[in-house]
Amino acid sequence: MSSKEIEERKAETLLSKLTLNEKFKLLTGYFFFQTHTVPRLGIRTFKITDGLVHTESSLKGKEIELYPKGNISLDSYLDLSLEMRLSPQLSEQIANEALTKYFKDERGWTVLALAIKGPTDEVVVMPASSTIKNISEMIIDILLKKEDDIDSDKRQDKKKALENLIKGLIKKSKEGKKGQLE
Repeated sequence: MSSKEIEERKAETLLSKLTLNEKFKLLTGYFFFQTHTVPRLGIRTFKITDGLVHTESSLKGKEIELYPKGNISLDSYLDLSLEMRLSPQLSEQIANEALTKYFKDERGWTVLALAIKGPTDEVVVMPASSTIKNISEMIIDILLKKEDDIDSDKRQDKKKALENLIKGLIKKSKEGKKGQLE
């Protein structure tokens, strides 16, 4: 079964669970450019203004949580942030503690924030600034651990130099991606 067929089946199943009154409410809207919710089926509200569907949602499972937020234009352009949270058990299966420790939240879940931009047929997915910051800290720690014998002043100087190098690379990367998207 193709992914399109799976999605169509899910949509049909969801539609079959809606009452006639709920279907009517979804078609007529709740407020100006805003839909009704159907909490019992997990259908949340969204707004459409100026040709944009504004979304802020959550999808929660036992081992993974997704929090998409942003805009989808009616001409199929995406401008979304996606925060993905992985349970400690799932994180352990994917990577070791040495890597995931840079991405942990207060509950011990691994958090990866992504930016999703571009037309739907050429979507660009890149790490969000918080994820880039965590990756930078990890790289700096790994590089500085190889030089444990240097004094703290030199260590701070090297750390600052590495941070500036990484910031410069990120800036160039963002400029390049921005040019691709325009």
